[in-house]
Amino acid sequence: MVSLVEGVFFGTLAVYVFVGAVLARFIDVPEDFYVMDRKAGSILIAGTLFASYMSASTMMGIAGIVYTEGAAMWLVIYGSWPGLVIGMLYVGRRLRKLNNVTMPDFIGDRYQSELVRSVATVIMIIGLIGYGVIQLIGAGYLLADFVGIPYQQIVVLFAIALMVFTVAGGMYSVVVTDTLMGVAMIVTGAVVAPAAIFAAGGVDVLTTTLPQQNPGTWYAGGANMNMSPGWLASQWILWLFFIMVAPWVVSRAFPASDDFELMNGTNISTFLATGVISVLFLGVMATFALNPGIEPVDNVVVWMSTNVVGPFWGGLAVAGIMAGILSTTSTIFIYAGFGLSRDLVERVGGQVLTQRQQLLGARLAQLAVVSTVTIIALFEPLGIYWLAAWAGSVFAVAWAPMIIAGLEWERANRYGALLSMIGGTVSYVLLYQATQAWGLFSLPFGIDPVLPALVISTTLMVGGSLVTSTSRDERAFFHDMNDITLSEEVIQRHTQEQLEKKYNRTKYIAYGTLGAGIALFGGLFVLIGVPLL
Repeated sequence: MVSLVEGVFFGTLAVYVFVGAVLARFIDVPEDFYVMDRKAGSILIAGTLFASYMSASTMMGIAGIVYTEGAAMWLVIYGSWPGLVIGMLYVGRRLRKLNNVTMPDFIGDRYQSELVRSVATVIMIIGLIGYGVIQLIGAGYLLADFVGIPYQQIVVLFAIALMVFTVAGGMYSVVVTDTLMGVAMIVTGAVVAPAAIFAAGGVDVLTTTLPQQNPGTWYAGGANMNMSPGWLASQWILWLFFIMVAPWVVSRAFPASDDFELMNGTNISTFLATGVISVLFLGVMATFALNPGIEPVDNVVVWMSTNVVGPFWGGLAVAGIMAGILSTTSTIFIYAGFGLSRDLVERVGGQVLTQRQQLLGARLAQLAVVSTVTIIALFEPLGIYWLAAWAGSVFAVAWAPMIIAGLEWERANRYGALLSMIGGTVSYVLLYQATQAWGLFSLPFGIDPVLPALVISTTLMVGGSLVTSTSRDERAFFHDMNDITLSEEVIQRHTQEQLEKKYNRTKYIAYGTLGAGIALFGGLFVLIGVPLL
């Protein structure tokens, strides 16, 4: 017999799948499938961005390390929060004004090279598949432990459910269902985490009991791993540069109806992400005092959801964890499929397709990506956090220098971009293998291989561009890109009265989230930080 908690969980998931399938009827042209016909308001942008941030790596992988190590991992993920804002308001907003549908659209046009576009797309697909595998592994662990179904069966069933999101509804279903999923995700931070803290003995457990039971829980090096400052710093840099160019983050800017909605959505989602995750991780730390033997540690939030709250809230919270996985995975599959269909077949291959053929190609590409990721996930490679860090490193070293240089530097050219992408990726893989897998040597101060690889990638970008010539077309595109002001589209599409209303609404939302942030984090500091000083 299905328990109440399982009933709430499966009922919530059924709603997501149903809504995603229904939204497929709005897909008439490729623009609908790729960017929701650019009709998303601030609530939808906030919902989809928040949901994408709350992925398996956050709610399972990082939560598991926080459970055993304490606050050290917070130092790591702090880099992803400014990365999210930069990715949306700097990279995403500037690419959106060019009416780009995918990030390789910008890369190919900026460097006037189909070879550069192809290399960037292949790297994107590899990185997305790696990050997608994490989500399927997380789903398999979660449901196998929760309902007692074998891991392999869960992965296959979950992949089939994802096809409803990605193949049928495209970006429409992703954005709308993300926003619905966000409600369930908030439950983990607003209901389950406080319940865990009070079940463990209240705030005193964080400031007194836990440091005695798990010494080092509030130290930067962690309670058990003895993380070096160099490793922590390089992980912070990794997540900053990774998130600011991650396709499933930056692409969230493309469906926005205008810049005001984009800014409002980013503002709201940043507050939600930082607030929910901070409270959630405090609850995760307190859970160590309740049960220090949870295995695997990636399931700590699942344990909290099924042991410290009632069946209704527990089922909704577990559905929230699954929602985070569904949200991120659906977007990853969407953009890996876009890379196959649009960026390689249509743009690089030069295929002239009708709109019907473009939609069919995009959907077939989704099927190919989902199938590939499912096969890899069945073998359960590595741990959730470590696979996320590897996939993130590929984006950080291969894309970040090339994209930032393309946006800001006229001399940046295709030769520097190619050297940067290939050299950065190869150097990271070799350094990772030499230091982590083969044990040939160790890097100074315990830094992660991503840091020297990022320096190498940046050096190759700058040096390669300086010693080669930048084409007239590349310079022309750079100037045309900067001649288009970010506000031009908004001004042209709105009356003076509409602009004033949107401006005032944006201002009030900014003030409101700032005040809420001060109240939340100020309160947390008084409750927890002051006793620790």
